[in-house]
Amino acid sequence: MIRQQSQHVRDTSDLPDRLDRISLIVKEESGQLERRTATATERLLRRAGQRLRLSGEHTVVALAGGTGSGKSSLFNALAGLELSQVGIRRPTTAAPYACVWGAENVAGLLDWLEVPHDRRIGRESELDADSEVALRGLVLLDLPDHDSVEATHRLEVDRLIDLVDVLVWVLDPQKYADAVVHERYLRPLRSYSDVMMVVLNQADRLDPGQAQSCLQDLRRMLSDDGLSGIRTMLTSARSGVGVSDLRAVLTTAVASHQATARRISADLDGLSGRLGQLARPDIELSVVDPLAGPATASLIALAGIDRLAALRAADYRTRGLRRTGWPLAAWRHRRDEGTPPLAVLRSEVDEVARSAASLITEGLPTGWQQRVEHAAVVAAAPLADDLDAAVHAEVQAPIPASRWWHMAMVVNWLLLLMVGAGAAWAVTTYLRADGITTSVLIGGAVAGGALVLGLFCAAVFEKLVNRGAESRQRRIESHVHAEVAATTENQLLVALRAELTTYNTLQQALRSFAPPPSQADPSTERPPDPVPDPRAAVVLRKVVKVVLSKMDEAS
Repeated sequence: MIRQQSQHVRDTSDLPDRLDRISLIVKEESGQLERRTATATERLLRRAGQRLRLSGEHTVVALAGGTGSGKSSLFNALAGLELSQVGIRRPTTAAPYACVWGAENVAGLLDWLEVPHDRRIGRESELDADSEVALRGLVLLDLPDHDSVEATHRLEVDRLIDLVDVLVWVLDPQKYADAVVHERYLRPLRSYSDVMMVVLNQADRLDPGQAQSCLQDLRRMLSDDGLSGIRTMLTSARSGVGVSDLRAVLTTAVASHQATARRISADLDGLSGRLGQLARPDIELSVVDPLAGPATASLIALAGIDRLAALRAADYRTRGLRRTGWPLAAWRHRRDEGTPPLAVLRSEVDEVARSAASLITEGLPTGWQQRVEHAAVVAAAPLADDLDAAVHAEVQAPIPASRWWHMAMVVNWLLLLMVGAGAAWAVTTYLRADGITTSVLIGGAVAGGALVLGLFCAAVFEKLVNRGAESRQRRIESHVHAEVAATTENQLLVALRAELTTYNTLQQALRSFAPPPSQADPSTERPPDPVPDPRAAVVLRKVVKVVLSKMDEAS
């Protein structure tokens, strides 16, 4: 009467890693997921985290079914006590009953399930001795009817179906083919076959042949729902048929302590298809490298570094020419007035960052484009102050004097003294001799020679100063350019690479949920059960309804 699963038991060894990847996806998806998928993923992660933090010693099993399926009678039979009210007129409350084997540390779990305190029953007692110890750790729920006329009942069923570890669908011979249970519940839950089972209850109302025929028809319908591997069995709370087998199944589930992990894994599998389809190709981090040159050049232009270097070179030139120029003409060397660089505007730096981000995010989802752009702007925020600090430091730095300037000044003054001395000698001798004499010519020659030599040296010194000014300008440009390039790399480009790394990690996490291609070996698969003719199944249902109706009339 029991049909075992034909598929492999779900492997849960990688559940922590899968949950870590889901957490990453929820944290970093930045609008890449569709809203519905994002909401479902967040809800799954939150629900999984809550369940795993609660009692790991308990397995929550829910009995779900429609009105008249005998679900509550089966609940009482499994518990061995009359706990849940039985009958067509059910309580108006939408709350479930809970029967607990092993009540230690279970209060938090029942609170999370929102089971009212007056509907929590502890099953084990001293009178049971060890008869119930095999089920210790079981939390058995009797859910409201999913087809109740009360909408709150249906909502409560839907809520608890999302929370329980194992789901047992209790169907009856009259309504097992009801489209509501197949289309609303069983078919959408086809990926949960290893944490779900279906029992055809009230088997005592049919003869063995009819019961097996109904069960076979039910299996065919479940196969059409995508649940060909789900466990099925016949049960009867009245006669006890299948109750011990069902208890054995629940005992195995409790003993394995794997139901919770399998349920969460099944939840993840339900999202895998949608998540895997949303993965995009990775982006090479090397796409950031070409941005270094243009970004640095833009920031240098904003800071006016080249203009600053030219002004500092002019200051060097003016000071050098005043120190090394011909003393009688050095005063004419004045600094060329120029506009000093202004403070760098934050908005201009932000625009450079946005431009850099836009070059590497083309084709990315809008959310990721905005995220990378925002990260670039945040990373570039200190650049304006850094550029201003670099400019200020260079402006305030003293202009060093070259060592040869002092020697040049001494030479110039010595030559000037020689010019003065020679001229004075020539004039004095001329006045005393009242005419041009050899001494006058010698004095004039000394003065003239010193003057010519002085002007020549001044020209040479001016060239040397100009060359020093040009070298000074190049050094300033090289130094500040290197600082700006290093700052751009360490702040802006590193931030861009970090965002792209996160993007690639997200894509890898999404791809990890893509279902692998089927690698099943057809030769090792169990042959499917024979599928009855659907027309015969319809006739069978009609016969069963007639038989059950006559039995009801007779009773």
